[in-house]
Amino acid sequence: MSLLFNLTLKTMKIFTICLAFLSLLAVLSCETPEQQDPSISENEELLTLFTVKETTQALGVFDKFQAQELTVEKTSNSNLYRLKGESIIRLKSKDYPIASLVFKVEGGKFYLHGNEKDFIFQSEGKTKITASGRTTDLLDYDPIANASEVDLLLLGFLELTTPDEKRNRPKPLLENHRIQCSYWGTYYLTAVNTTRSTTTEELSAAVESGEYNVGCTKIGGVDVSCFFESHFCVATQAYCCD
Repeated sequence: MSLLFNLTLKTMKIFTICLAFLSLLAVLSCETPEQQDPSISENEELLTLFTVKETTQALGVFDKFQAQELTVEKTSNSNLYRLKGESIIRLKSKDYPIASLVFKVEGGKFYLHGNEKDFIFQSEGKTKITASGRTTDLLDYDPIANASEVDLLLLGFLELTTPDEKRNRPKPLLENHRIQCSYWGTYYLTAVNTTRSTTTEELSAAVESGEYNVGCTKIGGVDVSCFFESHFCVATQAYCCD
């Protein structure tokens, strides 16, 4: 009888320990969605690179395209970045109205809304890009054969990481050049490449071909800006195409 009592007592102790363990698991499973969702911490690692935290009219690279404002919309597990403006970016024969551009951070990835297959992310303390199915360090990426959507992805990332001291408020481009042209008739022929010289050459070839600016009037000259210690450069030529 004593042996039976001891076995029963040990069984009850084991049962009590197991019950306590299960209770602990139940408590842990009741964490908030933010604690459970790994994309939250992944997003934060990427968001630390961005200088833009709230809606602003002080713009970086998109100041070149006469964008008027960059709005920031935050949810529990993603950030949306929308541009306001009426001009149009022309990349590789495709037209992208400024107002149609929406960038998103979700699941630790930064991408152009509607094109999730190309994205920028953080891994092992480095900024990387996956484009056309190939992943590489962003600073080693060669954008020569980019699809236009990847060029836009790079422009969006450059916009959000531009230091505050290099950001500008939109300038009245049309007024400066005294050209009567609607904002929605203003196009920016654009090239994105790795050096100032190759970017300028790429844009100059497009300008000289006349293929992308038929019936349009030049506004000013070619403008070139470089970022990331001149690793990525953006060249633009404005046109009035009313």
